[in-house]
Amino acid sequence: MKGTAAIHTSVKQEWRERLLRNGVAAYYPLYALFRKNQSSWQLDSHTLLTYPTNSLGYALGLFLSQHQFELYDKCENHDIFHVILNYDINVLDELKLVFCLLGNGRYTATNFLASIAGILLYPEHITDFKHAYLRGRKLPLFHSKHFIAYLSQPFNLWQL
Repeated sequence: MKGTAAIHTSVKQEWRERLLRNGVAAYYPLYALFRKNQSSWQLDSHTLLTYPTNSLGYALGLFLSQHQFELYDKCENHDIFHVILNYDINVLDELKLVFCLLGNGRYTATNFLASIAGILLYPEHITDFKHAYLRGRKLPLFHSKHFIAYLSQPFNLWQL
């Protein structure tokens, strides 16, 4: 019986992750459309890795390379948030990041939709989401910064 329960849990977990990832993939083009007035950073992971090794830009480049990612146009700050807040890219950490951003005052449709989906799909993690939200409330305002201007600064100034 334990083996069957483990398989059921694994299938449920996979289903929830797939649902969220597909939702994000479907939503991104719409999100980018609403941000058409925002300029893209025009940077890739290789360029970021040419920044000084102790800089925020280098830390971002390292994060992108380690995960084999490149920056999404007009969503560059999202990856910076992962780096400065030390959230991984798994679904639960993505949701914790969303709750942390809400706690810091980033009230966007994207964050509200993701937080509702997180609560509905992962009710067993509500305590984790609450802690992430409270973390964001305690942190200095960071969500509205234009981080491209800070890429050359020492990374330790931005670790939150």
